[in-house]
Amino acid sequence: MTKILSQRGSMIAKIHIAKKDLGLDDDTYRSIIMQTVGKDSSSKCTDKQLDKVLRALKAKGWKNANNQKKKTRSAPSPLIKKIYALWGALQQIGEINTTEKTALDSFVKKHTGVDYTHWVDSRQAVKIIEILKKWKERVENDGNDIHQ
Repeated sequence: MTKILSQRGSMIAKIHIAKKDLGLDDDTYRSIIMQTVGKDSSSKCTDKQLDKVLRALKAKGWKNANNQKKKTRSAPSPLIKKIYALWGALQQIGEINTTEKTALDSFVKKHTGVDYTHWVDSRQAVKIIEILKKWKERVENDGNDIHQ
């Protein structure tokens, strides 16, 4: 019985660690649990439901540090700043017609599978930067061809 309770406690603790590591606010955290298992709190979940919630959090980019040989971190902030700068440049030249932050998050998810821009790791951030740079170059080159 003690082993079962400690496993349950461990799973709940991991969920709360994931919540913190992913930077989830309480509403987002509860909506993930609700979408995954139909409950509004990890303490109300069965062991199988807790396992499903953990898998959902891993799918959103959480990496359990205990299961890793080397820790991966989210991208350093200069890379994130570069992503935002390139996105802003594309907005300024009229290629992106929205100022909604969710649009960039959707773009990032399409190319990396990660839900939020600030959750990408360095490798993923560099990939997004290269995609945005090529997009910007294409638009600028198309504009130059028209004016020549």
